Amino acid sequence: MRDLVVATSALRCATPSPWISRARPPLLVREDIDDSLCTAVDRTAFKFGTVEQSDLPECVTVLMDGFYKDILTLARDEFTEEEVEIMKPALSVFNGAFMELTRVVLNYEANKRLKERLPFGGVERGDSERGDLMLVLQHRETNEIVAVGELSEQPKDGKVPGDLRLPALPFVRQPSRVAYISNLAVRNSWRGRGLGSALLKSLESVASENWKKGEVYLHAATAQQRLRDMYASRGYEELPDFDQPNWVLALSGREETRYHRKAL
Repeated sequence: MRDLVVATSALRCATPSPWISRARPPLLVREDIDDSLCTAVDRTAFKFGTVEQSDLPECVTVLMDGFYKDILTLARDEFTEEEVEIMKPALSVFNGAFMELTRVVLNYEANKRLKERLPFGGVERGDSERGDLMLVLQHRETNEIVAVGELSEQPKDGKVPGDLRLPALPFVRQPSRVAYISNLAVRNSWRGRGLGSALLKSLESVASENWKKGEVYLHAATAQQRLRDMYASRGYEELPDFDQPNWVLALSGREETRYHRKAL
């Protein structure tokens, strides 16, 4: 009987309590990018490859850092400093919930876009229209994901993915599908080191070498002249004829963007 009690006690000690915090699982960025496609990336310092399921929350953090402003920042764009100070207590209460909701939505959308590639990786062109590809730079020493970028096929109509499109009709000629780069973002603390340019170059190489595309397209915020100049210096041509009307921008709730094209 005594031996049974001792064995039971030992088993209880060996069984982890559900209340004990556990170490974060390692990030598992696949290194499935050929060296010839990422000559601008220091492979000794960074893992570089396709995203796995366990990486997505960290990738979403990079996207939020690059593209999404919190409520306090948005308020400063619309109100004076005095008005912001008056509203700050109330805004702070809502800010946490707003950012968490944004994170949940982005996680859902990323899973939806990448679901066909997440289990297997690889950079080859998908068999369906939903073969979206996300490439990730991960710092080897800190295990931190520092930059992300996506490549997909989109209709050549100048619209941002997610904007309203009319359903395909059998008697209407549909626009061709082109290689499209989006969600190119670098974590704020890692900017200014050429990582975004290196990732952009690799996405272009995949579009050319693996997807056999002769050109690639992207959007850039019209108000960010520095960003547009950067793309111009890398061979991108602006296509103002595709600019969306103001009423479309108002309905979609997004800022004005300019369509760009580059021959590969």
